Amino acid sequence: MKKLTSLDTSFDPSSVADLYNDWATLVVQYRQKNYDKLSDDERQDLKKYAMTLLDYVDEWSAENAADISDEVRAALNKTVVITGEIKKSIRNLNNIQKGIAVVSCMVGLGHSILSKNFAEINDSLNELMEKWNA
Repeated sequence: MKKLTSLDTSFDPSSVADLYNDWATLVVQYRQKNYDKLSDDERQDLKKYAMTLLDYVDEWSAENAADISDEVRAALNKTVVITGEIKKSIRNLNNIQKGIAVVSCMVGLGHSILSKNFAEINDSLNELMEKWNA
């Protein structure tokens, strides 16, 4: 996956809550599929990550998504593209440590989206791509 740099402002920020919900569902599915391969601590971490992402759904829903800048809107669009590509293949990922690292980055990305800070979102996206491509 290449580093994305183009700005596309077509993303509707009101759907960020749906994105968080999708991520949480993905984490739960990953946890279920790999349950026997995971240690107790890894199972707990993935459960915690899913719950954190669901908390972000509530936090974002309470926010006024209409007041974000075009830069942040573009970063959210890149987020949808990047995480959509990851979502297609993470279910088949056999490397548990990589899966947990990617999920952890998704939680970090979720936190940065709540900040509505373009640079923070971009940094989180780059970290997620780095972990995914490792």
